[in-house]
Parts: sequence; C-alpha cells; structure tokens
Amino acid sequence: MPEPLVTIVIPTYNDAPHHLAEAIASVHVQSYPHVELIVVDDGSDVPVQVDGVRVIRQQNAGVSAARNSGIRSGTGEFVICLDGDDRLSANFAAEAVDVLVDPQVTIASPAVQRFGAGSGRWADSGKSFTLPDFGNRSPVAVASAFRRTDWEKAGGYDEDPAMRSGHEDHEWWIRLLGRCGGRAQPMPTAVLHYRIRPDSRFHGGDLAYAERVTRERIVANNDPATVEALLWGAWSHSDRVEKQLERARSSNVRAWVWRARKRVRKSVRVAR
Repeated sequence: MPEPLVTIVIPTYNDAPHHLAEAIASVHVQSYPHVELIVVDDGSDVPVQVDGVRVIRQQNAGVSAARNSGIRSGTGEFVICLDGDDRLSANFAAEAVDVLVDPQVTIASPAVQRFGAGSGRWADSGKSFTLPDFGNRSPVAVASAFRRTDWEKAGGYDEDPAMRSGHEDHEWWIRLLGRCGGRAQPMPTAVLHYRIRPDSRFHGGDLAYAERVTRERIVANNDPATVEALLWGAWSHSDRVEKQLERARSSNVRAWVWRARKRVRKSVRVAR
C-alpha cells in the first residue's frame, strides 16, 4: 500500500520572518518523504511570501480558523498544525505516521523542548493519556498529530470569536477524544521545539479569563458523558495535589520538630 500523505499546516499572523523561516525549514528537512506544507497567512500586516510554498491568505479570523482553512485545503491522511515560531525534529512526521497506524490511537504527541526566553523539557512528555487526563489542562503539545477523518468527525477547531482569547488546542483535543474515542500516544523520540516568547499571546496576559472562556466552550461543545469524564479527571488531579500537599506539610512539621529538639539539646548542654 502507498505510504500516507501528511499535511503540515503553519498558521501565521505577524510572526517574525526569521521565526517563520525556521518553522518552514524544519518541515523541509523531514525524513518522511510524503509531506505537503500549507502556510495560512491569517491577515498579517505584511503579506507572507515564501518561495516554493503554498500560501493561503485570509482576513484575520484567529488561529482556529487558520488551521481549519489549511487542513481543508490539504489532502493528507494525517495532519500536524505547527505554529509559525516553533520547529519540528526531522523525524516528526515519520513517527506520527507510525503511531497513528494503531486504530486505538487518536493523537500522536511529541516530547516538548522549550527554547527562546525559556528552556527545559515538558514534564508530560513521553506519557499516554485518555480523555479524563484532560480535565485539568492539556497534557499534549499543540503540534500533536491526528487523522483528517477524525478532524471531520469532530468538526474542526472551534472558530467561535470567544476562543480567540482561550486555549483553542485544549478544547480541540477534548472534543476530538470525546467524539472519536481512543487515546493520546507519545511518539518514541520526536520533539516539538516550542519557542517561549515574552510577547506571546498568553505570556503576561489574563490567564484566568482564558481559562474561563476555554471551559465555557468545552461545556458548550461536548456531550454530558464527555464533561462527566473530564470532571472525574479533574477530581482525580485535585486528590493527587491534596495528597502531595499533605505529605509536604507532614515533612515540614517533622523538620520543624527536629530543629526544635536540636535547639533544646544545645541549650541544655550550654546550661550544664
């Protein structure tokens, strides 16, 4: 059977040209040979022009609409949405295809390496997740891979204007798993290089508002069974945090008692 085509969509809105060039270059060096690249210019102030790359231009409508436009214009069986300032490791598409061959896998997720204004590897990298694990926050990267048929079944990214202030990827992964089932499975070694920028959409912004908007859309877009699964997942996370805090409190009390006993022994020796 022929190897499946992978569509990689890069939505961009006023990204620094050298950042976008790095993102595009990381697609061009993919070891997997069957890749189509679509850049969606979401109404940038200066229209994006890239030689040899298909560019779709639209009025500014937000990242969800830009991703949907790119996916709709592509023909690949599998889809990866890469932000215009991030980079993919060269084996990204190949490992995404290998992981998504399993029909029980709905999302192929990479490890995440931060760079730019921050560094370090995302702690959740390399783990498998099901729907309840998304009750607290999204444990998989924005650039995780999925099937086109599942995108169609789940209805694509939420283009509601409110989501322009929310976490559209978190809502999307929940709806994708809620409607298609399956799990998020890690790729063996592929890495998303995730740029940390001081001027990013949520850096220093109103995160509480973003969370509220996202949760409102999650409830509006999903059936009661999905919301119930998320609630159980959130409770489970809360229970784990409470246990960790209790262990920390107990450890702090034991340390305080030990220090107090040491001071008492020292004062007794001095008194003698």
